[in-house]
Amino acid sequence: MTALEFTIRLKAGWTAYQALHQEQQSWRHATESRVFQAAFALLPNVEQAALKCAVPFEGRTNLWPVWKTLRRETLVGPDDWMFTHAAHDSLIDTPESDYKHGGAALCLLQAIGYRGQFSGTHHITELEMHITHKRAYRQILSDSLVPDPRATLHIIDAAFLHLTKLRLVRPHAADSELVSDGTAALETKDQLLFARNLKRLDLTFNDATTVSADRTGTIAPLHHIFNVLGGGPYWSGLAQLNLSTNVEPKAFIAFLNSHADTLKYLELRDMAVNDVPAVLTAIPAILALKRVYLECVWHWNEETDSMTCLFEQGSDVSAEFERSTRAWLLREQNLRPDFEANLFHEDAAGDDGQTTGGVVDDD
Repeated sequence: MTALEFTIRLKAGWTAYQALHQEQQSWRHATESRVFQAAFALLPNVEQAALKCAVPFEGRTNLWPVWKTLRRETLVGPDDWMFTHAAHDSLIDTPESDYKHGGAALCLLQAIGYRGQFSGTHHITELEMHITHKRAYRQILSDSLVPDPRATLHIIDAAFLHLTKLRLVRPHAADSELVSDGTAALETKDQLLFARNLKRLDLTFNDATTVSADRTGTIAPLHHIFNVLGGGPYWSGLAQLNLSTNVEPKAFIAFLNSHADTLKYLELRDMAVNDVPAVLTAIPAILALKRVYLECVWHWNEETDSMTCLFEQGSDVSAEFERSTRAWLLREQNLRPDFEANLFHEDAAGDDGQTTGGVVDDD
């Protein structure tokens, strides 16, 4: 390619990028969104959808279907963006930017719910949501120019009614709670409650770095969802649960007990459990698991008034304590691992940095 050809192509890409940017800036939820929703409803066989907010440094975003197509014209995608503090603040920390960039997410959720009004159209049963907007979508909706926000919210809620598989990620939950005045947690809880038919749930609603020594950051507002769901098998077909959200031990144990008939796969990552021994002791008495995985599970140590992390390298490593824990949780051994020793003793880590606690008889 000659320098002239390269210059011509570069100018064409910039022109295409500006045109697409202008289309997004002038997008009207009450008009253009209706066109998209109608077109989406005319795709009768679609059963999977992904709502993922692209951010710099996420990696491989350029290969996503929409960006891969756009990049042929614009020559750039999210993986090519350059990070600056000014751009970061303007994209994430203002109501105006949340409305502009959240409109597309609202449009897709509304389109999914809108499909239920068409006979012969398959419901969306698998949904992935990776949300980087700090304000709740219901806040963005109420601040917009939609004639009837309540009716629109009702349609969005319908998007969750037929889901059997949901991956919901809010990686900045702590900040979201501050910015949204708690609305983000309420919105997430409502979405989970509407998804009554789940067989698999992957839920991330947490900032692991907010775990604080004074315990004020160890329980996120979403933990109350387990108080609601612990009274019975709310998700009667739930077979797989992957969690990264802080929980209250008693409510979480009650939740596991109420879903014991179907729950076979459990994963806990980057979350404050607060009483790790109690939860890990209860699991094999409640669940007949086929697979379990633990990583960075935090315990509140009252003796030292601090937080302690277990399974920093994950429970799949070959150290004695991890092997024993897996066997215990999968009902492959009757000896309960000495979780307390690994929490309270400084010599609980081996020379290789892996925990090596012994076992004690459960009796």
